[in-house]
Amino acid sequence: MSDSRATTVSKFLSAFYGVLAFVFVLVAQQLGGILQAALSILGMTGGPLLGVFTLGMLFPWSNAGGATLGLILSQSFMLWLGLGTHFAKLGGHISFPPLPFRADGCPSNVTLTIPEPKVGTE
Repeated sequence: MSDSRATTVSKFLSAFYGVLAFVFVLVAQQLGGILQAALSILGMTGGPLLGVFTLGMLFPWSNAGGATLGLILSQSFMLWLGLGTHFAKLGGHISFPPLPFRADGCPSNVTLTIPEPKVGTE
């Protein structure tokens, strides 16, 4: 690849990932808590990158075109899945009610008692 072509590709990729990061910021703003937003974005971007990395490590006969196409398709699918789930939650189409946090009636209900440390007594 010539230097001018490599520079053009590099500029395009930088602009693409800059716009993608800006879109993720807008999405993260709507997700609520920062932990939930970080985990959602990490899941949407980390999976496809792990797939390409694993492809390169385990399949030496793979080529750049196939890896790029796989990355684009998997990134598109993950964005569709992640953003679709988020908007479905916002629209009330799906909900995740909290599970009960009680152990009444559990056959293996064991209560552990930890004695208080004695402070200041001699």
